[in-house]
Amino acid sequence: MGFSGGGTNVLKPHKHSSAVQDGSPLNMVNVTEGSLNAGDIVYSDGNALQRLAIGSPAQQIKVNAGATAPEYFTPAAASSTWEILADVTLGVAGPLNTGTFSAQDKFIKILYYGAPVSSTTLGVTCNNTAGNVEYASNTFRDFTTAGTANNERSMFFFSGINSNNPMFFEMSGFNGGSTDDKLFSLTTTANLTTGNTYAASYQNYCKWYGGAYITRFDIVDANPGTAINFQAGSRLLVLAS
Repeated sequence: MGFSGGGTNVLKPHKHSSAVQDGSPLNMVNVTEGSLNAGDIVYSDGNALQRLAIGSPAQQIKVNAGATAPEYFTPAAASSTWEILADVTLGVAGPLNTGTFSAQDKFIKILYYGAPVSSTTLGVTCNNTAGNVEYASNTFRDFTTAGTANNERSMFFFSGINSNNPMFFEMSGFNGGSTDDKLFSLTTTANLTTGNTYAASYQNYCKWYGGAYITRFDIVDANPGTAINFQAGSRLLVLAS
């Protein structure tokens, strides 16, 4: 016998609401059955209930282009906001540079860790200038003793290091098209004497005014600004955004 209470098996519209005695509420806790598979989702198309079959692992749900129904989609893989311009790790002792790159009108970050074979001063040159006076800088050493160094032959000047004591620096700036755009800030740490309880630190502000865009970095002897050899394992990483 249908819900009509008669013998015609006519099913009247009903709400499954015990409040108005129109059928009992649907029990959605592992009782009510439907033509569904495990993980399926039910939604309405405005007229009838519809089944959205479960998606694939790692898929997500979004509203479709017509804003009429949910759908599964595969999200794009996460991407880094930094482009790797160079990632060089020396297998044997030798010069350390990026090679030629293009990063016009982008922010640049340079990371270095390693030790030279013999030089006691380090710096960075742009576009393989090999010692041309195209650099201006203002340096604060150990954040307590102020010092300045203008018209140097490299982006910065760090002295007192040797082959037994590794050094790290991070330098960042903007690679713009005018000579006034190439402004960089650098912080360094180095263990000037093996066994020190703390490292020496520099903070440096510098500018390169030798050309339109920077297209190469070299780690050099800061005083003449020329290439030197670094120990195996020394690494140079350059990023752009």
